This record gives sequence, structure tokens and C-alpha cells, in this order.
Amino acid sequence: MKSTPVLPLHAAFLVVAPIVPLFAQQTGTVSGTVVVTESGAPLAGASVVIVGTARSVLTNEKGQYHLSVPAGAHSVRARLIGYDAAEQRVVVPAGQTVSVDFKLTATPLSLNEIVVVGARTSRTAVETPVPVDVITAQEVIETGHTEVNQILATLAPSFNASHQTIADGSDAIAGVINIVLKKQTERLEASSTVGTTPGGTAFGDITDKHDGDQVKADANYGFAIGDRGFFNVTAEYLDRGATNRASTWSGPIFVRPVPGTPAAYTDSLRTIDDDSLATLGLTRAPFTMKVGQAEATFGSAFFNAMVPLSENAEFYTFGGFSSRDGRAGAFYRLPDQESQVARQIFPYGMLPYINTGITDRSFSAGVRGASRGWDVDFSLTHGRNDFQFIIDNTVNASLGAASPTAFDAGRLAFAHTTGNLDLVRPLAVGGLKSVSFVTGAEFRLENYRIETGDAASWQLGNGGTRAGIDYDTTSAGGAKQPGSQGFPGFQPANEIDRSRTSLGVYAGFESQLTHRLLIDAGGRYESYSDFGNRINGKLAGRYEIVPNVAARAAVSTGFRAPSLQQLWFNNISTQFVFVSGALTPQNVLTSNNQSRVTKAFGIPDLTEETSVNLSAGITARPRPNLSLTADVYRITIDGRIVITSQFSASDTVVRRILAPFQSQGVTTAQFFTNSIDTRTTGVDLVAAYARGLGGGTLALTGSATFTKTEVLRVNVPQSMADTFRTNLTTIRNRILNPEDRNRLEDALPRSKGSVAARYGLGRFAGLARASYYGDIEYHHPTDPTLDEHFGAKTLLDLDLSYEVRRGLRVAIGGNNIFNTYPDPQVKANNISFGRFVYSRRVTQFGMNGGFYYARVLLSL
Repeated sequence: MKSTPVLPLHAAFLVVAPIVPLFAQQTGTVSGTVVVTESGAPLAGASVVIVGTARSVLTNEKGQYHLSVPAGAHSVRARLIGYDAAEQRVVVPAGQTVSVDFKLTATPLSLNEIVVVGARTSRTAVETPVPVDVITAQEVIETGHTEVNQILATLAPSFNASHQTIADGSDAIAGVINIVLKKQTERLEASSTVGTTPGGTAFGDITDKHDGDQVKADANYGFAIGDRGFFNVTAEYLDRGATNRASTWSGPIFVRPVPGTPAAYTDSLRTIDDDSLATLGLTRAPFTMKVGQAEATFGSAFFNAMVPLSENAEFYTFGGFSSRDGRAGAFYRLPDQESQVARQIFPYGMLPYINTGITDRSFSAGVRGASRGWDVDFSLTHGRNDFQFIIDNTVNASLGAASPTAFDAGRLAFAHTTGNLDLVRPLAVGGLKSVSFVTGAEFRLENYRIETGDAASWQLGNGGTRAGIDYDTTSAGGAKQPGSQGFPGFQPANEIDRSRTSLGVYAGFESQLTHRLLIDAGGRYESYSDFGNRINGKLAGRYEIVPNVAARAAVSTGFRAPSLQQLWFNNISTQFVFVSGALTPQNVLTSNNQSRVTKAFGIPDLTEETSVNLSAGITARPRPNLSLTADVYRITIDGRIVITSQFSASDTVVRRILAPFQSQGVTTAQFFTNSIDTRTTGVDLVAAYARGLGGGTLALTGSATFTKTEVLRVNVPQSMADTFRTNLTTIRNRILNPEDRNRLEDALPRSKGSVAARYGLGRFAGLARASYYGDIEYHHPTDPTLDEHFGAKTLLDLDLSYEVRRGLRVAIGGNNIFNTYPDPQVKANNISFGRFVYSRRVTQFGMNGGFYYARVLLSL
């Protein structure tokens, strides 16, 4: 097996070491203290930045800072959340130290967060020319959520998330999530959260019927390295129980032929099943599918460190390891589904479980500092993700009584190694407040692998061709289904090991032309080894119309290369799809983009997605304790990569192409393709206000997003039109049927908003948040009479905490405290005999109901 090239750590030092002498140059130093205006107390952790550059430092526990800068004139700014910023102009002679002290005045509103997304020079969120959401550690804690995706869905207006263990989708073509790592030293912080849900019932039944129990614990500690260095480490553990929101199975169990729809399951047939259950001493409950949040156990450890190399340079490194084990139920295999069960092993059928083992590891190291007027940052990063599938409580039905009940179904693996060089140079341009030239480059190596599973997890019987001898058959004489039920394993034909490289170079200017006008302009060139080159650009600006009121706008082009996964993923999976109105198991072939099967369907080579992004908005801070932003945006994506809807072997052309896969039970096929063009338009509104009240501090925040995504075109390649020789409307519907179009257009709320109030008084703090989720729709793939509409809902969260003594805070709270659920489905075929009380095809806010928790935080 080919291994992924990785640059060893010692090699990183060999690369970094020669760079260090470059930072030894004639510079000056700015040093001083940052204190509270009212009391003179030192402020630890305040950010001191050189305006228009990437140079910054945090004050130590005594409020002191020490920052090396090029000789010349500079604006120095000090900020800390909860205090008004202060700025001073200073001239720093070469080889000398200039003292600059700051006094910051406390303010109840935290508007001074420094952001490092959207700019390579230091700015606050209201100073950037594009919208940026800044989420503080306190806000994260007080959501009560235990997972990052749920935290972001609560706090970021445009972010949506689900509790799926296995999910697919395309990376965003625009947008970045930046996680700022802790740098604290000489302090231990630990917390633990326990919580549960009412189990799909009323809150009063939580003690008897709870599910989704969660236990989370984490700890963080840091220690100093010399005067400026640090090493910080965090460990976290989460045990999350499963939830089940399916109702008791009400469909056929033993009767044959199997009635596929609720209408076909008559009272007389139901009576036959009920009598059989009574004879066997069974109930319908054991035949119920589990639908809801998957069970998961998660553990991780991360570190962040910095060591000074000289007055002008520092070595930094960060990385971590995480492991996540998930367990999710598949569709129940009923005893009347003869081709999918081995009744010698499971007489009454079985509920297969898909167990996922996900491991992530990453490591970064770099050096940054100042050299000959440049801010320099050089780094190397390696990361790897492994996704292991173990299927148990199931069978390979074609093996009959000889079948195992647990299978190793194979592994997916992805690794990447990147090298980055980022340069920023402040320019002295007469008449302009500040101009910085930014440039850099990135080299990236990616590798994607699919590893085969056990032979029993994918093959028909023992691999022979003799019916009833080498593989088991049904009473009608047909072959039983091959592979592990629930998730057939990856076959030797699926196994791949593919790599590619890419090189990117960028350059631009970030400039504060005057006190009122800011302009950013830049471009980026990318070259990929497997599909070609691309150039993109960006222009953004911000103009202060009157003091504290500014307009901002941006235009950019973008692209996203097809991922190695989209290019090379291939397998045979079991999917339950609608056939004649009934959910029916189908073995679906997903072939990679270069396979002969894909080309026989007329699917061309994947190319990059391209986009044009426009945004404009207003930011206002009419008072020191009030902030308002409003932004509109429009994103068009051409050649968007999607996985097609399924091409069924009921079509003669499809049946001919899929004939070689008949022995593996394949009846449909799907592919990744650049099929569609989309347009997304939206408005984001954010407001924040704070004031003193009754001896405490009241902070109010509100946000709302209104967005609409439209599929503008479904593009039919000429080669596909030539293959099928039917009308283009039919082909377009096969590429993107109404259900798959629905996922893009109507399956997420087009409107979403929240209003939160936080009050702190002495040792007490309380947070209340109301979150609004707009209505959504479900569109059936073939029958419009089965479309559904789900109304808007408002959820209320509450978090109450009290500092028992210094360093010890306890809290209780709840997310969705009124235990609100989405509207249930009303169409019997969609409910599928009780499997899906709530739709599995849309994402509004989840189906768990309320989550109620207690939390302890310790700081020593």
C-alpha cells in the first residue's frame, strides 16, 4: 500500500532554522503597561497591535507587553473585550525602546473583538469590509451544547447543523470557520456537563423515559516558557446517548407477499401478523427502527505552544488527536423480507447497526516574526482523517446459516500536508493613513484512500456461482442479497489510493486610505495537478459616512476544485428509496468519475465549481454600547458538484450498462457531476446593546438571516443526451429529482433569527434566548401529492449560573426548554408505518426535543 508523504518534524526545524537569522535586524521596541482607567489595576490578556500590520502581542499577568517593530512611525492600539480601545501614535528610533502605556475604560458592550478572518491586518468585526461573526468563549459555554456544530447553529445566523453520524455534502465555496486556540498560562480550567432529553415525551416523563443522555468533561492548563512563551493543552471527553423518535412499528412483519404501502396493509393482514405475534409471545416494539440522534463517544486532546526565538521572531506549534466512535441503527430487516435475512440466525429479523470509528490527527509548526520591514509567517501542517465502518447485529443473507453477524466493511482515509508562507509589508505612502502589501504561497499534497472490507461484507455467498450451494436462495429460487445488510463493505474493485498536489500564490493590498476609507484588493492563482489552473480576485471596501456609521461592500470570484472524494469515491450501498410509493431497499452503485460505467452514462470529467460573490452592508455604532450591522449578499455558483438522483434499471439503457453488476444486486446508479447552477441571495441583520442595570450588566443581542437558494439550471451534458436519446426534461429529472432539488432550495429554513438577553449581577449570571426557525418543505421525488409543509417554530433556551466561591461556578439550564418538536408528517406513505414521525429529509432544528443540563466550571 502506498504511503502518504509526510514532512517529519525534524525536517520542519531544518527548514525553519536558516530563516531565524533573517529576523536579526535593526529595529525598535515598543513596551509598556495596560491598566484599568478607574482603578489602575493591570489588565492581563489585552491585545496590543501595530495598526495596519499583523504584529500583535498579549499583555502578561502584570499588564505588561513588549513588542519589536521596524523603526519609524506607527499607530499602536490596545484592546480587551469589555473595555473601550485606545490608540496612540508613536515614532520608534532604530535600536531604541519607546514606552507607551494605555488606560482602558470599562464598557458593558464587547465590541472590540479582534478578528483574523477576512484580513491579514488587525481589525475589529465592525471594521472589516465583509461580515464576520465573532463568538466568544463565554457565549460558547452558555449555549449548553456539547458539540461544535450545534453551538454554531445556535450562535451563527446562517449556520445549520444536524446530529447525523454519517453525512455527505459539498464544502462551502465561500466562508471560513476560524478557531482561536487558548494561550493562558498558570491556570487550570475544567468543566463538566451532564444532561438528557425527555425521550420524545412530555417533560414530566423525563425521569422514566429519558434518552440522549450526555456526559461531557474537559480540562485546560497552560504554563509559561520564559518571559513570552507558553504551552497550553486541552483534553475533552463526551459520551452521548442515542435518541429514538420513531413510533412503534405498525407495518407488516410475517405476511407475504409483503404489502409495500399502508393502504395495501389491510386489517385482515394486520390481524394475521398480530395473531402470529401473540402465538410467539412477542409485541411489535422489538421490530421498531431507531430514528434520531446516533450514539457517540468522543475523546480529544489538543495543544498550542509558542517559544520566542529572538526579539523579532517566535516558533509556534499546535495540533491534536481526536477519536469518535458512533453507533447508528439502519432499517430493521423484517422476517418477511426473505432476501435480506437469515432466519437460521435471526428468526425474527434484525436491526443492523453501523458502527463508525473516526480518528483525526493534526500537527502544525511554524515561525513568524519581522524581517527587513516584512511580517513573515512560515508554517507546515499535516492532518489525517480515518473513517472505519464496522457493521454488527446483521448478516450477509446470501451466506445463510454460515453468515457472520459482525463485519469489517472497510475504511476511508484522507490526508493532507501543506506548507504556507505569508508576508505582510507596511508601505509608507504619502497622504495615506496605512497601506500594507500582502502576499504568500501555499503548497498542498492530498491523498485519498478506500480500503476493502472483509470478503463476507460484500460478496455473494462464498464467491462461487452454484445456487443453493455457494450462495443461499429465496423460496422462489432467486439469490439472496450479497454483503452485510445495513452497509455492504467496500470491495477490492472499490479500493483506491490517489494523490494530487496544488500550488497557490496570492497578492494584494490592505489599506486604510484615510480615516474614513478602507480598500482591500487581491488576487490568487491556483494550479492543481489533476485538473488545471484558476485565477480569482477580490475587491472590498469600507467608507465611514459619518462618525460611527459606515458602508461596506465586496465583490469576488471564487472556485472550488472537485475533491478527491468526489472524483474517486465508489461503492455499492443499500438505500431505501420510493418504488411504486413504497420504501424499498435498492443496491445503488456509485461509480467514480473516471470509471467506464460513468463514461457509459455520458458523465463528463469533473471540473471546478466557480462563483461570483457580491455583498454590501451598513455598520453603525451610534453609541459606545450599541452596535448594528445589516448586510445583503448574492452568490452564484456555476457547475455546482452534486451527486445525481438515481438512474433505475427499469430504463433499458441503464439496465444494459448495469448488467455486469447484476450478481451484486445492483438496480440503480448515481454519480458526482457538475450538473447545476445555483443562486443564493440573503440578508443578515445583527444588533448588540448593553448597559448597566440595577448594579449589574444587561447585554442584549439579536440576529436574523433571510436567505433563498434557487436552482437556476440543470445542465445535461451532450454526451448524456446522446446516450439516453430521450427528452431533456426527463434527463434533468434523473439528474436532480424534486426531492434532491428540495434539499438545496426548501429543506432548510429560509428565515432564522434569535434574540438573547444576558444579565450578570455579582456572582449570578442568567441568559435567555429565543430562536426562530422559519417554515420548510419536503418534496417527494415522484409523487407531488406526498409533498409536506412544516410550520415555523420558536425555541427558548435558558442558562442560569452562580459562582459558589471564587473559581467555582455551577449552572443549570435547558435548550428548547418548552420541549418543542417539528410538525409531524401527515402523509401515511412518508411516515412509513411509524418509522418517520418527523421527516428525515429536511433540517429545521432537529427532532430531539428539549435538552436539560447541569454544569460545573472550575478555575484554579
